[in-house]
Amino acid sequence: MTYRRQHGYDGRASVQRSSSLMTRSQFMADRKVTASGKGIDGDIVQLCQSGAAWSPTSQADAINEIESNQHCYYVEDDQGRRADLHVAGFGGEKYLRTDPDATCDNDLHRLPDC
Repeated sequence: MTYRRQHGYDGRASVQRSSSLMTRSQFMADRKVTASGKGIDGDIVQLCQSGAAWSPTSQADAINEIESNQHCYYVEDDQGRRADLHVAGFGGEKYLRTDPDATCDNDLHRLPDC
């Protein structure tokens, strides 16, 4: 939570809690994904980073954490370019993906297995 000073009718300053003033860095922890677990059908089922306390995390948990603004998951390509993971949906099913771009170097399916 962030707090802002506000002056009341009596002229005294009060502090008001405001979640609308929060920035991403104040409420989201960035989690770099370096490997992914794939199911039998090739769908991503886990996100991993060797040595990280949060790893492995199921795709369902990561989706909930992204949607509730708890964490931001991302991948990096060989040049260090970051691509955030986003929640997408198809046919009522939610899944994670990076933004479509000209390269597939940041694709979750190209990461090594967890």
